[in-house]
Amino acid sequence: MFSNKIILASSSPRRKELLAGLGFDFDIIPSNVEEVYPKKIALEKVPEYSKEEQSQFVDKLIKSGMNPEKAVKLVEMPNGHIGEGFFATTLDNVVGLARKNSIWPLPFATSCCGIEFMATMASHYDLSRFGSERVGFSPRQCDLLMVMGTIAKKMAPVLRQVYIQMAEPRWVIAVGACASSGGIFDTYSVLQGIDQVIPVDVYVPGCPPRPEAIIDGFMKIQDLVGQESIRRRNSEQYKALLNSYGIQ
Repeated sequence: MFSNKIILASSSPRRKELLAGLGFDFDIIPSNVEEVYPKKIALEKVPEYSKEEQSQFVDKLIKSGMNPEKAVKLVEMPNGHIGEGFFATTLDNVVGLARKNSIWPLPFATSCCGIEFMATMASHYDLSRFGSERVGFSPRQCDLLMVMGTIAKKMAPVLRQVYIQMAEPRWVIAVGACASSGGIFDTYSVLQGIDQVIPVDVYVPGCPPRPEAIIDGFMKIQDLVGQESIRRRNSEQYKALLNSYGIQ
């Protein structure tokens, strides 16, 4: 049987604080529903598919007797060795696990793709489920630069400076056609892709891309972060990559 409590299907500390401040009695049971849909489904059917996935999660929650440990999938353990009272793995795996689930994005939005990012951050898509509740606007405190919208050539030095001010390790995602390739603005004044001034890790196509596409790109960033060696940033290959952009 359901209790009269509200179920907060998010690990967002802000939402928790908001409900607590309003005096609601609630349980925190984050949803583990993946934002991935079969490629054969038409785009107009994606919301219906996602709704069905959410319904199945609720059914599973009811059958578990409202026990989060039975209903919610936790972060998978890294590869390692399990013994009686201990678990051993590599430092790369531990650091990667922590980093991929606590990415702090810095949105650099200049046009319509930024609106789609706002929808991605809002409660319906809830990017905070991936550990990115804290969106920052200080390069010193963020590790993922999300570039969205048209970047004029006069704006390119500003974007490059923001990237340089970010501490290592740092990653970049180009959201939308304009950030990836200049989009429809094939003109003298528009940068034909931000990878002309800074290295890019993931490209998200679309004009503008849907929130599902942005989330898919973010999950690919998570995969890169989780698999990256802690020695990569000191490697000669990475230094050569930065030198190719004139970045020391």
